[in-house]
Amino acid sequence: MAGLCSVTVLLFWAVIIVWTEYPSHAQVIGILGSNITLQFTFNVSITENSQIGIYTTGFKKIDDLKSRKSFFDIYPRNNSVFYHITNLTLSHSNTYCAILFGAIPIKSNEVQLFIEEKNTHSTATETPAEPPQYNSNAVITVIRVFAFITSLALVVGVCKIYHLKCIKSRN
Repeated sequence: MAGLCSVTVLLFWAVIIVWTEYPSHAQVIGILGSNITLQFTFNVSITENSQIGIYTTGFKKIDDLKSRKSFFDIYPRNNSVFYHITNLTLSHSNTYCAILFGAIPIKSNEVQLFIEEKNTHSTATETPAEPPQYNSNAVITVIRVFAFITSLALVVGVCKIYHLKCIKSRN
């Protein structure tokens, strides 16, 4: 029974992270040896004191706001976090996201970073002083909340069924 409870808790948090993640995915090109700033946006409010971690593919933690504040800029008004990477190497090519920690961990948008050896694009790479305002889409929010509640109900239902089977097997 204890094993199922552990699996259920992990499944619960996975459902939370999946259904509360921000729906966008950006692709960014960085130049070998240069610096770049990645922008992550949350669909919930953040503050200057929010606990935020930066993760790569497979939820491998690479940094957090608590230990290296100089690599982060937070814009609570736009629910955005900027993460600065210096001296890019080919190993920086990856998909990144930010996780906001609290009662429920919340995943930001994902940013896929590609590293090129020389600049073949003519786009500016400077970070704006303040990120643009983002309008939330109420329909997507309603669909995501409904999907989350349905997933949560499914997890609870499976736990109840298993618990009832355990009680019957004892008798």
